[in-house]
Amino acid sequence: MIIFVHYKEIDFVLRENHLTSALIQVSYDVGNTKTKTRETIALIEAGKELNCSNLMILTFNYKNSEVIEGKTINYFPVWEWMLFEHQLL
Repeated sequence: MIIFVHYKEIDFVLRENHLTSALIQVSYDVGNTKTKTRETIALIEAGKELNCSNLMILTFNYKNSEVIEGKTINYFPVWEWMLFEHQLL
């Protein structure tokens, strides 16, 4: 599912009982500042609009977490998320 929040794209929205439980962006490489900024801004805005604090970006091989505007964004390699997603959500 792709949704648009104020003209910004969110790749996946996970919902449980009519509430948004996670927002996920997918980006092969967030090493490019412009790409990382685009993905994180979309997550922050969508998190505020949909009242969701579980924000993540799936990448090829980058793992980290950072706080932006008071919201934590978790980065996971997609292979790790696919193997352990039940523990990450």
